[in-house]
Amino acid sequence: MFWIKKKIGSGGKWKLKRMEGEEDLGRWVLEFLLQCPLPAAGGNNLIKDVFRRFPVSGFDSRLKKTFLLKTLEDHLSTLSITASLLKTLELLEELLRRDASPVTATMTAAYCAVAVDCTVKYLQVKLHHHNPAYLRAVKRIWRARVPHMKGSASREGSLMLSPELERWRTDIEASLSDSQVRERLASTYSGRDAIVKLKAFLAEAWADLGPPFLQLAASMHANRARQHQEGGLFC
Repeated sequence: MFWIKKKIGSGGKWKLKRMEGEEDLGRWVLEFLLQCPLPAAGGNNLIKDVFRRFPVSGFDSRLKKTFLLKTLEDHLSTLSITASLLKTLELLEELLRRDASPVTATMTAAYCAVAVDCTVKYLQVKLHHHNPAYLRAVKRIWRARVPHMKGSASREGSLMLSPELERWRTDIEASLSDSQVRERLASTYSGRDAIVKLKAFLAEAWADLGPPFLQLAASMHANRARQHQEGGLFC
C-alpha cells in the first residue's frame, strides 16, 4: 500500500510512499470522497458513513486540509457566506504554517472578502446607525477577531492580516458614526466578491494539494498496463 508525497519546490512531482493498515485505507477512501464530486443527494451522508466506519481519528495534515477545503466548497455550492468560513480559513492557515507552506495572496484576499461580506451585507437591509445585526457583526469580526490576528509576545500574528483588511477595518469603524461612509460601503457591496475570491482560492488550493491517492494509483496502474501492452507488441 502507498501514500502520496509531493516533491518540494515548484514543479515538484507527485510520488508514492509505502503505508499499510486499515487506517490508511480509511484515509484514502475519505480523501477520494472529499476531493471528488459527489451526487447532491446522499453525498454528504456517504462521507459521514466513512467517518464512522474507519479509525481515522489521527488525521494527517493532508487529510485535514482536504476536509477544510471541502467545507469551503460545500458553502460555495449553496452560495452561503457565513462567519464560520473565517474560522475554516484560520484553521487552514495553521496547517499551512505548520507545514512551512505559503499563505498566498489569494487566500488572504478570500479571508478579507468573507469578513467584509459578513458585515456589510447588513447595511443592505438597514442603513440607519441603529442596526443591531450590523453592530453585532462589527463587534464580533472587526473588534474581536481582526485585532486578535495581530498576535502578541506569546504567539505569532496571522499572515492573513493584510493592508486591505486593515483599510476595511478603518472604514467600518468610521461607518458607525458617519452616515456617508455607511452609504458608500453599502453602495460598493455586491455580494459576489467573497464568492469570486473563495472560488479562486479553492482552485489554487486544490491544485496545490494534488490528486487523491486512489485516482493517482489508478492512473499509474493504467499507465503501466498500457506500457506493458505496448511492449508486448514488439516481442
